[in-house]
Amino acid sequence: MTSTLRVGSYVYANDFRHPVLLAREAAEIDRLSGGRMELGIGAGWSRSEYEMVGIPFDEGAVRAMNLVGRAGAAGDELGSSVIGSRLVSDLMRLAFLMERQYAPYSKWFGTAFSRLACGSELTPVLWDVGRAQAWQDREAALMTAYQRLAEMHDALGLTAPVTTKVVQLWDRPFKVAWADIPDLLLPVIQDPAVVSIAQRWPVGPVDQFRELIWTPKNRPLLLRLFD
Repeated sequence: MTSTLRVGSYVYANDFRHPVLLAREAAEIDRLSGGRMELGIGAGWSRSEYEMVGIPFDEGAVRAMNLVGRAGAAGDELGSSVIGSRLVSDLMRLAFLMERQYAPYSKWFGTAFSRLACGSELTPVLWDVGRAQAWQDREAALMTAYQRLAEMHDALGLTAPVTTKVVQLWDRPFKVAWADIPDLLLPVIQDPAVVSIAQRWPVGPVDQFRELIWTPKNRPLLLRLFD
């Protein structure tokens, strides 16, 4: 028998499995394999699979934000904290966009954010996300941040005022404050090139690629993403 090969899986779509049961099953496999279990979990992507089992196919962002509670409830507070930190980064970038300010690279990212008009109000809330020791506190801080960003959107007057609702997938206790801002913004975009990008939502910010292929010689690769 081998003692070095890892025991893995394809990526489990989190909506199809109860987090506690999955954690227990993975832990048991990890015990039987001598600590060699590799667990892959994601938010799911195939609408047809959701339709076949009768589960609403919520927006990808809703399902990803939901993972803060899902990971924490499964006993993975570190993983929940990592997910929360990624969401904090996304919220900060959104604040830069709404104030029409450039978001610099990571060395100056927090400094520049603190100088935004919303910085003094949002910074303590986002700190609460990072400092939280329990997923419930982390989730509550994120809910406050989501609501504040929705209010900032309303202040811009780009669309009709948004209605923020609390979304709970499968009636589980994990909460996400959701306002369908992307669908409200799409009809007011006039540039066809920008519309074509927006219709691919959610695709993530171009900054993700910039950090991977940042040298000038790779600029053509970045431009090809939008061809």
